[in-house]
Amino acid sequence: MSTHTGAFLHGYGIFETIYALEGQLRLWNEHWERLERGASFYQLALPYSSEEVRATTLDLINKNDLAEARVRLAVSAESYTSDATLPSVLSISTSPYTRAHSPVSLRSVKAADVNCPLASHKSASYSSYMLANRIAKQERYDDALLINESGHLIECATSNLFLYQQGQWFTPDLSLQGLPGVQRASLINQFASLHIPLKVSALNHGGWEAGLVCNSLIGAAPISQIDDSVLDVTHPSLLELLSRLEIQ
Repeated sequence: MSTHTGAFLHGYGIFETIYALEGQLRLWNEHWERLERGASFYQLALPYSSEEVRATTLDLINKNDLAEARVRLAVSAESYTSDATLPSVLSISTSPYTRAHSPVSLRSVKAADVNCPLASHKSASYSSYMLANRIAKQERYDDALLINESGHLIECATSNLFLYQQGQWFTPDLSLQGLPGVQRASLINQFASLHIPLKVSALNHGGWEAGLVCNSLIGAAPISQIDDSVLDVTHPSLLELLSRLEIQ
């Protein structure tokens, strides 16, 4: 791929990260739909159909003999024109991956550009998330918990989160800011189908008994700590939830 694409030069592009297991691309349709929404927002013309990209991805996984894999789809502007949609380049990469469910620790970091419209798309302009993640890891936490100017929890740098308190599960409202994750949407639907009460609302810091983070690669993992607060990774409500959810 040329180093003169829009994503390489200016971060003008989108991507999806997908978990593959034994020849199955988990949540493929949901990932492709989000890719299409992002392409529409960026005015990018996708060069191939979902069926073509899926077939090529599976062929690449098979040729590399990967039973479990991380798949990355990246779409970048090939050139800049005044047309209504820009020509684009789509790349596919695969690498070995092993899903783990180890508890994760989170460090609060003030979010940058959370009100930017790019925040609701899987943008190649990802530096603010990577910087937050680096800040957390330098203090020996696993990920950053992003906080907006009002002190509300948004998401983690690499995942979404669900938190438990006083008999109720919560997840942050991402209607105005933050990236609505594909795995998050799957879990929200499962909460409904399993008749487990879930509140989607603005959340504040502190007082949480248990929680989990989720994304397409890790699936779902318990939260062991938020800053100096220790969460219970053996909380009965958390263990029951994890036993009932079907993690894609």
